[in-house]
Amino acid sequence: MKSKQLKIAGIVTIASCLLIICLFCFHQGTKSHLDARQAEFYAYQLIDNKYDSVRNEILISERTAIKIANRLFSEKFGYWHTLLWKPFDIYLINGYWSVYGPVSKSKLDYGPMIIINQYNGETRLKP
Repeated sequence: MKSKQLKIAGIVTIASCLLIICLFCFHQGTKSHLDARQAEFYAYQLIDNKYDSVRNEILISERTAIKIANRLFSEKFGYWHTLLWKPFDIYLINGYWSVYGPVSKSKLDYGPMIIINQYNGETRLKP
């Protein structure tokens, strides 16, 4: 009796896995991708400001700014240096996130700083 129930459970499990795989493959096949010309067209429209999709919306939150700074500092200066600079000082000044990695008090101007525009995500790094 138990072996019959185990066989049924096994068949149901395999059928469920196959169904999930089939649904995933179907979903992947129904996606629409841009070709290079279309992507270039939309990129130029965004660059030329013909779309106002995110102009007045806040794109970068404080949490996102910290994540961006952490990633860029890690790539530029290394993981261990970035770890020593934490927690970052972060301030919102006129629509720009200023994220600073503090260092010793005698070298205040030597800490890394990144400025991130909260509306469009533009970043500037001061090493």
